[in-house]
Amino acid sequence: MKKKSSLLKKLYQAFKFIFKLANQSQKMDYYFQVETFARSLGKLHFTQEGASEEKKRDFFKNQLSVVEIETHAFCNRVCSFCPNSQVNRFDKSQIMPEHIFKKIIDELSLLGYRGIIQLHRYNEPLASELIFDRINYARKKIPYASIGFHSNGDYLTKEKLTLLEESGLDFIMVTLYINFDLDKKMQYEIAKKQCEDFIRKHDLEVKQVDSEGSLIRYLIPMKRMRVHVFVPDIEHQLVDRGGVIKSFSNGARISPCESPFRKLLIDWTGDVLPCCNLRGDIKLHQPYILGNLKEFTLQEIFYRDIINKLRTHLADFNEKQGACQTCQFATFVYSRQAEALINKTLKRLAGYEK
Repeated sequence: MKKKSSLLKKLYQAFKFIFKLANQSQKMDYYFQVETFARSLGKLHFTQEGASEEKKRDFFKNQLSVVEIETHAFCNRVCSFCPNSQVNRFDKSQIMPEHIFKKIIDELSLLGYRGIIQLHRYNEPLASELIFDRINYARKKIPYASIGFHSNGDYLTKEKLTLLEESGLDFIMVTLYINFDLDKKMQYEIAKKQCEDFIRKHDLEVKQVDSEGSLIRYLIPMKRMRVHVFVPDIEHQLVDRGGVIKSFSNGARISPCESPFRKLLIDWTGDVLPCCNLRGDIKLHQPYILGNLKEFTLQEIFYRDIINKLRTHLADFNEKQGACQTCQFATFVYSRQAEALINKTLKRLAGYEK
């Protein structure tokens, strides 16, 4: 397997060099993203008819790469680009029941899960002290998973960073925001100052690092935990959050979406959604609730008819409908070659019907 992976990597580099000479390297990268997605598709994404329990379990284990868990609902901020601007998230009593959280972690533990666990959704994780116990439980049960979360940094202290690392956290993404109506040069200067003010306030040692998708980014070196403080280049990342933020809607989506094939996103209520842009407390998104963990396991939800049909809808380059109609989150760049590859892959998969 390692030899095969190494050979593919060498072939990729060779082709990339050839495409670079022809000034086509970016086009090749776009195609390889689609090719990777196509290669990951399997019959069990669309139908489980005739599949053994062992096969379903192995496929689920190999496909699931991100589990996002909202440990509580509260967020202390209201950002215009976030659906929290339209939903009240100031109730501190809205907490994911402990038995639901443990049910998620215990199931992932039995799988030997090695993917990513993100302990956030539309909340501020550090607004509740229970985050430390939940990190600790997850780390003990799933030692090889990568556990982390995004934070606005308002509740972060140097002492809490140490506690988070001792609890077993692997990464924190501290996201700061600025006024994006300014020109690019001014945006960068203000972003730099905001990050450096935050770093100085918390007496942190950092180094600046380059990162695609951010105006500026700093890394805080710790023993084992990665801490990034950054300002995202948000004007190039704005999405309409499943049709909720209408001012950010930007044309019809034709791109496939990888999210329901690889991710499960869990609200504090136990509702499971197929995408980070969808949430159970918004009426428009409620038809996309895949099930609740009070009734189902994660694996059962991963194979329910509702998500099978959604994957069928989101697998190709046809126009999307519903909450996905104008979403531009994590799109694949269209080309005739990419479309042909996806269509050929889907046609080959037994049990797939459009």
